[in-house]
Amino acid sequence: MVVQNSGKWLGNDGQWSTFYVHVGTPPQHFHVLPSLNSQTIYIPRASDCQNIPIADCGTSRGAEAFASNTSSGFDVNASSTWHDLGLYDLEPGTKFELDGTSLYGYDKAGISFVGGTNDNLTLDQQAVGAYSTPSRLGLSRLWLGRLGLSRFSMNISETEHPVSFLHALKEHGHIPSLSFGYQAGAAYRYDKVPGSLLLGGYDQSRRSNESITVPSAADVIVGVQGITASLRDGTITVLNTAIFAVLDTAVPELWLPSNVCDQIASVLNLTYHEDSGRYTLTDAAHNALQSISGSLKFRLGAGVHTSPAITIEIPYRAFDLEASWPIFNTTTRYFPLRKTSNRTQYALGRVFLQEAYLVVDWERDVFELSQAMFSDPMPEPNIITIQSSPSKPPAPASGESTSMLSPGATAGVAVGAVLLAIGTALGWWLWRLKRRKEKANKYSGTFQILQGLGRMGPSELAAHAKAELDGAQNPVPEVYAPPKPHELAHGAGENVRVEIFAPPVVYELGGTHVNRG
Repeated sequence: MVVQNSGKWLGNDGQWSTFYVHVGTPPQHFHVLPSLNSQTIYIPRASDCQNIPIADCGTSRGAEAFASNTSSGFDVNASSTWHDLGLYDLEPGTKFELDGTSLYGYDKAGISFVGGTNDNLTLDQQAVGAYSTPSRLGLSRLWLGRLGLSRFSMNISETEHPVSFLHALKEHGHIPSLSFGYQAGAAYRYDKVPGSLLLGGYDQSRRSNESITVPSAADVIVGVQGITASLRDGTITVLNTAIFAVLDTAVPELWLPSNVCDQIASVLNLTYHEDSGRYTLTDAAHNALQSISGSLKFRLGAGVHTSPAITIEIPYRAFDLEASWPIFNTTTRYFPLRKTSNRTQYALGRVFLQEAYLVVDWERDVFELSQAMFSDPMPEPNIITIQSSPSKPPAPASGESTSMLSPGATAGVAVGAVLLAIGTALGWWLWRLKRRKEKANKYSGTFQILQGLGRMGPSELAAHAKAELDGAQNPVPEVYAPPKPHELAHGAGENVRVEIFAPPVVYELGGTHVNRG
């Protein structure tokens, strides 16, 4: 499924190619950015514009006109199908200081796609987040909406665990697999090359033939083995110690260790802006960078020292961005580079995906990365469909049955299952009873020995003899928290082997050619 590019370039931290989504009844339309690590559709809440001193607040945040009037954002009260779930902390980009709250609810939601008889695909009862963010000057904030591409279910509350939007599309038969191909677009290339997003496949015409395949159990994490700056007088290495970094479209910048940022700033004559935590360029520095055909080159692999590896080259033009309120009080030219406070923040943001094409196959736990290809004109799409993994059969849609047995056979299986459960419980109870008797005898003998030696009294021994500890249950987070391997992946460093996430023998995507045009 080729998601319809909206043709609009928006953002308060650069010009970014957006895509159409719609939410509610009647539908309210928005221009949003794909989000690799979000599970659903996020759109700005209309009331948020009350705290933003910008005349065209809603339009600049991607809200289309609604009911013949300019929209400030999603109006919950204007949707007859909205079912409120409550207000919670904002999930996308929290580790990158994108704070705020999100009003979650179920509603009709969908996307526009290329081809087919109906360009607007709508799903009922989809979890949606309408967000509000702090309005203080100098802070980062979630500006444009997001189209979540994660495979993980949400964890809104203890009782609400809706599947991701991508998973819902597969459940309803709209895409063949939990996979996608994405390139962010490039406003500086030719007459603005729009972004490309495919669900259930990828566009081979938008990427080079050379690529690397990386195992991925949760986040899209890559080993950054080196970064070099290409200048008129030669090449300078700016990253000497390899790191792991996550590809994350929640932010535009490269989030790198402080010493690496300082090295890049020194080489490119950048100025650090303390209040915003960003690097700005004087007119002289900007003109100097524009006068050379330089670039930053990233050497990437599955691990920090493993091969094969690939080099992704990003020209300086890709870093020529402008940011406005609330990052800066007035529109300011800046270089998308941020210092990190810890290694969990190492990231390659949207600026990187202007020149890289990403294919993620969640079902096979792998992703592919290659250099994005550009030409004038751009070639006809060459769509490759990624089929579902045989080892991971699709989950049934809500209300559907996967049983292939007759009613009588089904009843027999049910009765057998009940009897098996009763037998198992009875056996477990008898085993526990025997174990308790054995432990009682064991501790009785131990007590007599220790008491005779004068080393332990009856009360002390009773405390040590307790067979099981009373452990408190882990609290359920209000917004999705990935499993423990996910957290380990985030904190991966030089001493962590990314190969631990590798699925058995699967290193190629299951693709089928579909030529378009």
